Amino acid sequence: MIRHIDAGIANKILNIDNNYQLALLDGFNDLFKKEPLEVSRNIFLIKTDGQVIWRIYSKNDKFGDSFTNIYEKDGKFKAYRWDGGQYDIDIETGLATPEILIR
Repeated sequence: MIRHIDAGIANKILNIDNNYQLALLDGFNDLFKKEPLEVSRNIFLIKTDGQVIWRIYSKNDKFGDSFTNIYEKDGKFKAYRWDGGQYDIDIETGLATPEILIR
């Protein structure tokens, strides 16, 4: 279980407020080498000190299907995967729900 993320290793950070951040890590990061299926869960909600609050999950998680971007749109947090699927992120729980295919 990953309990701490150094924001310096993140590909992208989105500030949620003064205390929390969404951190997107590269799916090829060394953190995932021991758990290849976990590559699909490469977004974390962290405190500004790096403590992990939750790790993203979806009912569609599969081997190697990592997220490649995170962004905020109209006050909601979104992510998309390398295969073109866009997801809505529940900021309270980390559940990623598929919305559209944006290829």
